[in-house]
Amino acid sequence: DAQNITVTDVLPTGLTLVSVDSQPPGLFVLTTVTGSFSAYLPLLQAGAAVPLNLVVLVDPALSGSTLTNVVSATTTTPDADLRNNTATTSATVLRSDLLITKQGPATMLPGATASYTLTIANIGPSVALNVTATDVIPAGLILISASIVSGTANLNISASGVSVFKSVLLPNGAEPVVIVLVVAVDPSVAGTTITNVAGITATTADSNLNNNTATAVSRGLAAPPPTL
Repeated sequence: DAQNITVTDVLPTGLTLVSVDSQPPGLFVLTTVTGSFSAYLPLLQAGAAVPLNLVVLVDPALSGSTLTNVVSATTTTPDADLRNNTATTSATVLRSDLLITKQGPATMLPGATASYTLTIANIGPSVALNVTATDVIPAGLILISASIVSGTANLNISASGVSVFKSVLLPNGAEPVVIVLVVAVDPSVAGTTITNVAGITATTADSNLNNNTATAVSRGLAAPPPTL
């Protein structure tokens, strides 16, 4: 039998200990401090095993990182083999997957107005931090208004276009943000192709960059003849 067993685990940076307990509960005397814990067991019979279960909170800033956790055990009883007194496990933190879509009219009439609908979401399994979406209005269009019609975010409007900022965007498409832009169509676009590109970024890692831009292409119609 082993006496006075102490199990120590120093968590990797960015992990916060939520709970730790044994199965069955209450066998260990637990001591927790920020970033680590120790568990004391007075006696462990030969051949016995007692699981310790840890629940941790993962900082979203670790998205895409590989974390390595090392745990060790000591006893006051002489140990015949010290090589198996430590254990290591590694895991990769899953990433977010930002998505942006843009819808616009197939044609635009010079002298009239037109609208674009911009949608941003996080369809990945992890939270996205400091998400910024930008839409620069192409030449020949004048931004009249922009408004968030679904979801919440900070919207910044300028003469050149809009930017949308959200500090935390929840995963699995839980809270998409939809913005509607209204533009005035200048007569100069008659007979031309109007291409509007929007993009999205975040400070956390993104598993798929292919859906981080969206394009709407419209054709400028011929200007209507003047009314006599």
